Amino acid sequence: MAERILAVAESFGAGIIAMATHGRVGPERWFLGSIADQIVRGSSTPVLLMRPGADGEAAHSSIDHVILPLDGSHLAEVGLPYATVLAQRLHVPMTLVRTVDPTALMSGSDSLGDGPSPELYDLLESDAKEYLEGMASSMRNSGIETYQASGLRPPVGEIIDRAHSTGHALVVMSTHGRSGLGRTVLGSVTDRVIRSSEAPVLVVRPADDMVDEGDGQ
Repeated sequence: MAERILAVAESFGAGIIAMATHGRVGPERWFLGSIADQIVRGSSTPVLLMRPGADGEAAHSSIDHVILPLDGSHLAEVGLPYATVLAQRLHVPMTLVRTVDPTALMSGSDSLGDGPSPELYDLLESDAKEYLEGMASSMRNSGIETYQASGLRPPVGEIIDRAHSTGHALVVMSTHGRSGLGRTVLGSVTDRVIRSSEAPVLVVRPADDMVDEGDGQ
């Protein structure tokens, strides 16, 4: 079934594939059906994933905010054109998210040391803010009301909380990397957001030549 859907999308030159997630794992964690999972990981067409509403009802159809997580890499910025067009066409604001994950920094530090210094945290947070300001300035020049979200926090929690607090939000994210014969491997952050967020997520795959350059996480 997944191969058939991908073939049809390619033959029609589809701009998007829309699918629903299915069921729960734990109190707030959604899982993808096997077909949706195969499509997300193998599609060169952007895939929109929507969580079913209560009792299997349709998820909300309106979008009043676009959230674009970024990590400073060109791979993450693949979602930028899609987020920009959606925000412009729907006349909604956009929030750009880039956080510094203290747990990730600690896991990569010397187990015998004291971990990263406060100065390093300050430097990374300042870099994140400067990067977001440059991106936000470009968005505002395009007529989009743009906000920024940065700080010392794991990105998944920040993305999910932002989506929840802004109402009917849409999260736009890219995948990172490949596996086997060109199959996309979801970045860990993208995968966790898909499986934990109540908001719909538009997943965009980078072009193969970008992945071959080794950019991003």
